[in-house]
Amino acid sequence: MGVHLLAGRWFTHADEKNPVPAIIDQNAARRFFPGRDALGQRLCINCTAGQPPNWKHVVGVVNPIHHHPLEAAPESEIYGAGDALRSAQFLVLKVRGRTSDVAPALRRMVAGVDSSVPVYLSADMTSLIVDSIADRRFIMSALAITAMLAVLLAAAGVYSVVSWAASQRTQ
Repeated sequence: MGVHLLAGRWFTHADEKNPVPAIIDQNAARRFFPGRDALGQRLCINCTAGQPPNWKHVVGVVNPIHHHPLEAAPESEIYGAGDALRSAQFLVLKVRGRTSDVAPALRRMVAGVDSSVPVYLSADMTSLIVDSIADRRFIMSALAITAMLAVLLAAAGVYSVVSWAASQRTQ
């Protein structure tokens, strides 16, 4: 995924049932703790008047990553361990071998925990990246084909003019 630890530590097995630790990215560190070291600081996640406080203790800082189009700036990210978050949107697995073999087992495992939770998307990272740049690749391919046609037409035009000029000089 390209996430590298810049300061602090990764989650440990002890953090899986502990809702307190969090790892944030550099953007979140700059946003919430400007001019200070983010390690050891506390921050409240989804804190509103109707919700109980959900305080997190920053144990690590990682580099920012892109979840959105490449031209958009990376957003602030906060990562919680195991049961730390009230709801999860993504589950990322690192597997050896083919990812198509893991998808059915993953669906069975999720259904075993809670059968009402659907698994919408299971894809490998390569296909997600390829799909995210497919429209750019199409536009660039169309532009390259158009440029090659323009070069061929220009070469044919130059050849025609030179050929015509040469034929005018010969008897």
